[in-house]
Amino acid sequence: MERHPDACVVQLGDWFDLWRASSEAVQAAPAYQTVLELDAAIGLRHIVGNHDATFVNDIPRLRRDDPSAFRLGDFLMPSVFAIHGHQGHIAGADHDGFDEIVVAAATTVASFFPGVRTIEAFIDSDLDAEDALKALVQETFGTAKGDPPPAARPRDPRTGAPDPEAPFVVRENADVIAAIVANVATMAKRPMPKLVLVGHSHNPCVAWSNVGDAPTILADAGACVFGRFNLLLGAGDRITVFDVS
Repeated sequence: MERHPDACVVQLGDWFDLWRASSEAVQAAPAYQTVLELDAAIGLRHIVGNHDATFVNDIPRLRRDDPSAFRLGDFLMPSVFAIHGHQGHIAGADHDGFDEIVVAAATTVASFFPGVRTIEAFIDSDLDAEDALKALVQETFGTAKGDPPPAARPRDPRTGAPDPEAPFVVRENADVIAAIVANVATMAKRPMPKLVLVGHSHNPCVAWSNVGDAPTILADAGACVFGRFNLLLGAGDRITVFDVS
């Protein structure tokens, strides 16, 4: 970041596993003090994941002056959108797929910030939906949701890919995530991003979806868990995921 001050750096969610502890407990743990101080010093941007959904309402004290650094989804630049990816696992037997996508889009669009408004206030005042859909939103972002187990992904043989030579795979819920982003772009009056950065699955991969007006690439950045450390770097028209040891 010091060498490239114009770079955009973002952490894609599940920064801490807060299912078992409040953010206050994490902030009070000496083992995390250096991490939290460095985070504030570099002004790292964060996408809120399912493991750290508490950040929607309660961000670290050292970032109180920058609540917009924690979002459920964010345009990193006009053609790039970042989202954790668990939104693709929204399930609601009583609702059809369109309802699920609309609800996910309404909660993903970053029109509310932690510390300024709570997600409950957003749901109650702004989300024009039936009680059952509001309950789905609260269930999705207000309680613990398990991650999918790592799984091998087959190559995507479809025609019409953005790059016929790229090693695209069939990623779970790629079309659902792309549809969420498409709705967010429409709500924000922006064009559909060409690239969506996601995580959540713990497995780096590149997939594509034709849900939007044009094919959209979904790049899974991997994770930093279970002894692994994946780092996605992008420049120009190239993205690469590195395994750091």
